[in-house]
Amino acid sequence: MKKLSGILLFALALALVLPSCGKYEEGPSLSCRSKKARLVNEWKIDKYYENAIDITATFTSYEPNLLMNIKEDGTIVNTYSDPSGVPVSWASTWEFNSDKSGVVITTGGVSSTFDILRLKNDELWLKQSISTLGITTIKEIHYITN
Repeated sequence: MKKLSGILLFALALALVLPSCGKYEEGPSLSCRSKKARLVNEWKIDKYYENAIDITATFTSYEPNLLMNIKEDGTIVNTYSDPSGVPVSWASTWEFNSDKSGVVITTGGVSSTFDILRLKNDELWLKQSISTLGITTIKEIHYITN
């Protein structure tokens, strides 16, 4: 009887804990790798949406082959080749927000906060809402590993 009650108690605890593991709207609900280990990677844009409209082709025409190399030390190196083939790069820093539901990226002293929708080993989905003069623009960027 003790064994059965122990198993039931364990199952109940597991049922309460597992749903809370999924911090991100689009998953995954459980991962063996830490959030930081999944975020640290070299990412390229797969899809770029602005107000739910796919503008990937337009965005990537301005910054073709854009790569975002997120490093463990809290830095980011962004690179792309301009339309004439000249390499362009700039540095940023990153950190998780307080509850790790988003990431704060700072470039040139300006910080931008992105909600993390999906964070997998090979996928990163970020969402940002920007309000200017009463108009809200919602950007959603889907990255895949390079």
